[in-house]
Amino acid sequence: MRKICFVITARPSYSRVRSALCSLRKLVNVDLQIILTASALLDRYGNVAHEVESDGFYISSRVFTVLEGESPVTMAKTTGIGIIELTSEFQRLKPDLVVTIADRFETLATAISTTYLGIPLVHLQVSTNQTPFPSIPFQIIAVLAIPFPWIMISLLRSYILSPASFQIPRIKLTCFLKH
Repeated sequence: MRKICFVITARPSYSRVRSALCSLRKLVNVDLQIILTASALLDRYGNVAHEVESDGFYISSRVFTVLEGESPVTMAKTTGIGIIELTSEFQRLKPDLVVTIADRFETLATAISTTYLGIPLVHLQVSTNQTPFPSIPFQIIAVLAIPFPWIMISLLRSYILSPASFQIPRIKLTCFLKH
């Protein structure tokens, strides 16, 4: 059984992966884990926990990380808290694969934690920012994650059904496939 952990940091992120979660929970060899964190847990941004549970999903963990202030300092501190707390949750849940959505500062904590723990990271909803200076979180996550823009379900299904023959054009997954 493969443990696939979705880290949902905001209400819109849940909306974007809901159909993927519904498809994955139908697979018998998948243990679906959901971590809610950041603004996904705050009422003023539309706490999504009730919606997730109403859709029949079990929330594996609620990780509170957001500091008030909405400044570069509080964003950096929120990211630091996220790294600490998510690292503990990943150690407890022991996922085989983590899925993160979008590329804001909250998502950066997921990317850093999974990288240090050696857990492959799938990055969905990658920014299409075509400016010469994309966001710093986007640049860092792009280096640390396996990009899966629109074909996630078929790729994940291929991996779950046949991990030994599954290939992604990224060297990073090699250590994961040896297990």
